[in-house]
Parts: sequence; C-alpha cells; structure tokens
Amino acid sequence: MVYNSGVVIAEINNAKNVLSYGAKGDGTTDDAQAIQAVLDSLKSTGGTIYFPNRVYSVETALEFYSNQILLFEPGATIFQGKAINNIFRSYCETSWTGFTGTHDSWIVGATFKGNSTFSLSTTLAGIVHCNNVAFVGCKFLNPPGSWHCMEVSASSNIKILSCEFGGHSGSEMLQIDEDISSGSWPWDGAAHDSTGCDNVLIDGCLFNTSPNSYGIGTHHGSSFDRITVTNCTFDGINTCVRFAGGAQNVLFVGNIVKNCTNGIDYASAKTFANGNVFDTVTTVLSGSGVARNNMVNGSFVA
Repeated sequence: MVYNSGVVIAEINNAKNVLSYGAKGDGTTDDAQAIQAVLDSLKSTGGTIYFPNRVYSVETALEFYSNQILLFEPGATIFQGKAINNIFRSYCETSWTGFTGTHDSWIVGATFKGNSTFSLSTTLAGIVHCNNVAFVGCKFLNPPGSWHCMEVSASSNIKILSCEFGGHSGSEMLQIDEDISSGSWPWDGAAHDSTGCDNVLIDGCLFNTSPNSYGIGTHHGSSFDRITVTNCTFDGINTCVRFAGGAQNVLFVGNIVKNCTNGIDYASAKTFANGNVFDTVTTVLSGSGVARNNMVNGSFVA
C-alpha cells in the first residue's frame, strides 16, 4: 500500500472518526474505552479509523486488529494517562504462533507519548506474531523507565518508515525481539514459541536525544533475519545498532550517525554496513561484521 494525498482523503471519507464514537481528545478524559470500541467494531471486517488532531489520554492499552488502517491527523496523540506499561499494541491470541497473528494493518501519523511523571517502565507501542504491518510517519516519545519506545517481536514483513524515536533512557529505543517468555512480551496473548523476526525494514527514521539509549537492536535472542536499516539518522544516543550473535543479514546502509558514543555493535558476523556517515562517534564499529565505503569522522574508509 502506498499513500498519496488522494488516497488519504479517500480513506478519511470512508473512516470512522473516533470523536463521533465518544472519544473526547481533551488530554485528560480516559478515551481508551471509546477508541477500543471503534477498533472492536471493525475487528472482523477491517476498515479505517480516523483520529483528528487531539490528545487522547488512555488508561488501558489499545489493541488493533488485522486489515485496519489507523489514520492520525498531524499532531494527534495517544497519551499515557495512567502508570501502565504499554499504551498500544497488536491483538494476539495464545494459539497464534509464528507470523500468523494480526496482519495487513497500517498505522499512519500517530504520536505515542509517555508520561514523564510516572516511574513504571513502559513500552509505548508493541506488535507480536504480526505479518505485513506498517508504522508510517509516527512518533514514539518519552517512555517512562527503561523499556522501549517500540517493541517488534516475532513478526515478519514489518515496515517502520519515516518515524521518530526520542526522550528515552536505558535500553533499545526500537527493540527487535523474540517471543521467548513473559519477560520479552509481558502482555496477554503471546504463545512464547521463540519466534524471532524476519524481513523488517526501518527507513528514514530519526533516533535522537537519548544519550543512555541504544537506537535499534536486541540484547537477547538469535532468530533474526533480513533486518534492514536505511536512510536513518542517529543523533546524540549511546549506540545506534546492536544485535545478538545469531542475527543474519542485518544491513545498515546510507545512514547518518553523529554525536554518538558508539556506532554499530557487531555481535553478528552477518551484519553489513555500507555507505554510512559517522561523525563525532567515539567507537564507530565493534565486533565481526563487514563494513565498506563508509565516511568515518571526516575520512572515507573503503
């Protein structure tokens, strides 16, 4: 699916507007029940849901389903209204293994924002056992504690395009993960069958102003294949990319890395970096991957 202005207008005209179904969008009222009711109404059929530019506070996590398109007007925000450890995720059932869960859904233009007054570690958005799901033009900002801006677990054919990640402290901002236990996916519905991720594209994204954080990666697991990071900018974080040792075919191409402590942590020899720019980076590359044709602190390294 490719969106242009005409397609977006057509989708909006056929969409269910959350304000018409009871959501207030005033930043204080708990809108979770009203929004979830709209999502539930399209569970079996799929369809488009439109979020005008308001702040939608939620005190329970929202779950989306297959064949749904969630269109957010610029500025429309899902805000963490209560100390909960997740505010948005894919629907999942324990019988769904591999990549057989929620599929063919798009989330376009959303801002997911944590509440900095809370101390409970939170992952703002997460998907598990999904196939063909895309997040386009979204922002993932200020998750409390040390979890993640976004979790992609046990999923295939995932696109994360032109998104922004920031205001995070601790571990990976965007975690690519295995569904190995309740520790890796602590919410309801996952099979915990050790499925990893395959064919994940991260393109045109910004990871910034989180000096203690890692940009993309995982700190455990090995079932990862075809992870592609292209045209992204990493600015002012600890390490831009790190993967566990069993990751295969990790491509890091055409990215800009600046003002970071570390560039790429090659836990896997099957990581390939080509045509990137590293500027004011203390340790550019570590581990056993392959690097070609990169600009490193002002010098071209073939």
